[in-house]
Amino acid sequence: MVSEKFLLFEVGGDDNGLFVTVTHRTTGRKLTARLDPDCGVASTWARLGRELVGEFHVSGDYLFEVGRCQVEGRFGTFHRVIHQPTGRSRKVDSVTGDIRHARVRLLDSLVEELWRAGLLPRLADEAEPHAAADGRLGSAS
Repeated sequence: MVSEKFLLFEVGGDDNGLFVTVTHRTTGRKLTARLDPDCGVASTWARLGRELVGEFHVSGDYLFEVGRCQVEGRFGTFHRVIHQPTGRSRKVDSVTGDIRHARVRLLDSLVEELWRAGLLPRLADEAEPHAAADGRLGSAS
């Protein structure tokens, strides 16, 4: 829910230049911005993505743990993410699961659960996403 796979990036253009729209696939929330003179498309995408996810995700609320574990007599490594305000957590270990990209996968899963349970802020204007100034979107050439 917080990684880039949950964001849709679009580039549009009109008589005033290029603009970038980022849509959060789960919430439907959109942000649009014109390119800053000193910034390119990629940095505008990154900024909008951070702003969009930051509206409902406070990174300081999460604690990440990594440690050793023993499962069914086999030793391995575990990864856990804990949402400190609620105490809810997600974990995976290397004995019974795949720990590649564990931090991102666990965080995405936990944030989505919290959001769907109404434990994260839901924005008042989620149902009416922002649109570009003239409403036109297209692809940049």
